[in-house]
Formats: sequence, structure tokens, C-alpha cells
Amino acid sequence: MFSSPIVAADVNGDKKLDLLVGNYCPLVGGDCVGDGSVGVLIGNGDGTFQAAVAYDSGDSYANSIVLADVNADGVADLVVASGGAGVLLGNGDGTFQPAQIYPTGGSAGSVLVTDVNGDGKPDLVATDNSSSYVSVLLGNGDGTFQEGVGFPLGGVGYSSAVMATDLNGDGYPDLVAANFCETLKMCRAGKAEKATVGVLLNNSAPQEPMGAARAVGKAAANRDARH
Repeated sequence: MFSSPIVAADVNGDKKLDLLVGNYCPLVGGDCVGDGSVGVLIGNGDGTFQAAVAYDSGDSYANSIVLADVNADGVADLVVASGGAGVLLGNGDGTFQPAQIYPTGGSAGSVLVTDVNGDGKPDLVATDNSSSYVSVLLGNGDGTFQEGVGFPLGGVGYSSAVMATDLNGDGYPDLVAANFCETLKMCRAGKAEKATVGVLLNNSAPQEPMGAARAVGKAAANRDARH
């Protein structure tokens, strides 16, 4: 089993940094014999840590880890890219509930928590591990999320972790990611070529009704939603 990524945060409220580590599935003969996990190591405050407690990620890996309060209870929850977007609600004492997996239209490569549509509720954004698409799952505010809607990032290979930032000054987060390659033939051959950057401007606006399918606006190369 190998470990990646790693995050430092205070997950039990004792003002001491703890560690969270994403673990790939245990392997026997090169094959997974169980799910991946997130290992939580409670910090002692002196640079040492307690033994890891592993939480099932819901799939064979844990590519990306984000801590955010997704159910508004004042406690940090765990969101992980594992098959889809896995949500493990925090109990406030450094322990977490079993993962609830939300499909993202593919194998999630990275996850991001942000308020996409300005309703004050955290939403999930996940990139696909095998294509240049990003899925947006609007949050219900209670730790659950709506069905994901996919948007193209303009490439054909997988994309980097997505970044959310307001690029045009309208007060809503836009999405940006780097695309691995431009042409499917070259990408599959593993040959070097120019990469691209996908920019998705957010169409959320106070005067317009906001539906799930309009959570994120157009990509420069393609305006069609995946789903």
C-alpha cells in the first residue's frame, strides 16, 4: 500500500495539528484486496502523532483530501476523491462517519469544496481521473449533495486539480484547471505536446434563477454539458 496525499489540520478541536493521509488499496499480486482509506493521526502537539486510524474511502484509492464543514454543524468533515466524491462527516472528536459516495460521472481525480452558486451552502467540484471534465454537485446544506453535472475543460486527457477563483470580478467563483493534452491520439501515445488551460466562467447571477445544470458557465472550447 502506498500513501498520497497528506493534509495537516486540527480535526478534534484541541488546537494541535493532526495528519490525514490518503492510502491506496492494499495489494496482493498487484490486485486490490480491499478499499483505499484515509489514515488519521492525532497530533500530540510536540511533533509526534498517535497511531493512525484508517477510514474506508469507499473505493480503491484516496487521490485528494479536503477538510470542510459541509453540514454546518461547526465540525470539520472529510471529502475525498475515491471513485466518486466521498463525504465522511466529522464527529468533532477526530473520528469520522462512514463514507457516502456521490457519483461524479467518472473516476474522481481531485475534489474541491466551494460555494459555486452563492446560496451559502458548500458545493463539491470534482475532476475526472481519465478525461478533461469537471463535475459540480450542488450542496443541500446538510452534508448531502445533488446529482453532479459535468462540464468540459477543453482538453481530451485528464486535468489537474481544479482551482476556484473569481476571474471576472462578479463575486462568483470561476473554475480553472490545466489539461494534460489536446489531441486524443497524441495523448494515448504518451507523446509530448502543448497542454491547455481550461477556464469555466460562472454563470450564476442574482437576477437569474439558478438550476443545477447552470452551476458553472461556459468553457472556451465547448459549451455543452456532459450530462
